[in-house]
Amino acid sequence: MWRFCALFCIILFPWAGPATANDYPAVADLHFNDLADLVDAETEDGTRAALSALLSQTGVEMTVVTIRSRQDYDAAGDLAEFAMGLFNDSGIGDATRNDGILMLVVSDDRETRIQLGSAYDQGYDVIAQDIVSTDMVPYFRDGDYGEGIERGVVELIDRVALPNTEAGVTGGAPDGDTGLFERFDGWLFGLAFAGIALYGLFGRKIGDGMTRFRRCPSCGRRGLHSERGIRPASDVDGLPLELHRISCRHCDFREDREPRAMKTQTGRRRRSDRGEFGGGKSSGGGASGRW
Repeated sequence: MWRFCALFCIILFPWAGPATANDYPAVADLHFNDLADLVDAETEDGTRAALSALLSQTGVEMTVVTIRSRQDYDAAGDLAEFAMGLFNDSGIGDATRNDGILMLVVSDDRETRIQLGSAYDQGYDVIAQDIVSTDMVPYFRDGDYGEGIERGVVELIDRVALPNTEAGVTGGAPDGDTGLFERFDGWLFGLAFAGIALYGLFGRKIGDGMTRFRRCPSCGRRGLHSERGIRPASDVDGLPLELHRISCRHCDFREDREPRAMKTQTGRRRRSDRGEFGGGKSSGGGASGRW
């Protein structure tokens, strides 16, 4: 009997390893990984632009990850443990500052988590919880994932990433009252960056709205119309192409702008590898929400 059991184990064990699923999703893009296909290309591009500006201006790495369910992966534990494992497995944030931020949205499980790097103290957990409860979950509950993600990203930049960066640069909170110039300079930095982030998120919408005030190259009248959609064609990677058409309300003028690759149901073109992250770690700080 024992010989039969030994033979069974020899046959079984070589197959056990390869059949195991990945513990965590592959976070291949530095800023946005919509693995659950929850948002449109406009929302993703705007969010990526805001997070790219955050990285270039402050060095803070923040990424958004959406998945369908944690059951698709083998990682054990609750949502907080899963998010921390994903954060550390990907190495989000600078390895010396540990100031990375992860926004995780799990659509089928109806849960979300903001995971903070180990540099953020517990005060930021309270702020993150307010952002989850006020700016994200109400929109996720209505199925508007794009709006919830956009609002969450803006609030995280303004209330978590920038204040922590400023505290790190100045060596923490000042002992006494700062001078007028220092306070004014800090406000200017915050306002300037908020403008960059908002333009990244909503710049295309604003640009499309301003199109109506441009003059038509053909008839000279104001009132151009901007329309975006998907053209039934594909680029060299086999991805659908976005169509941006400018037309005149008063004449037959029409102009099709250069198309861009759109995402597919199974994913989209990624520009970076996991190695681009800085190797940061999280010790468990953050906040969760359900709907």
